[in-house]
Amino acid sequence: MKQKEMASYLKIITILVAVLFLFFVGWFLPVSIVEILIPNKISVKIVICIIGYIWVSSIPCLLALIQFWKICCRISKDQSFV
Repeated sequence: MKQKEMASYLKIITILVAVLFLFFVGWFLPVSIVEILIPNKISVKIVICIIGYIWVSSIPCLLALIQFWKICCRISKDQSFV
């Protein structure tokens, strides 16, 4: 497998992971949290804080995906260890 081919596969995987992660953090977790906590008479302010905490804590994961994307670009340019 050549480096450009491997880099393209890694980029595709990175895009898929990012889309799934954004779906999970942006829609699935907030909807699940609201469905679980609101019927149990938990304050709406607490639910909003929990969702905000999840979104803020997801930023480092997205930054790691961006760094991995940069690594994939370097692999495709044959500058892996420069």
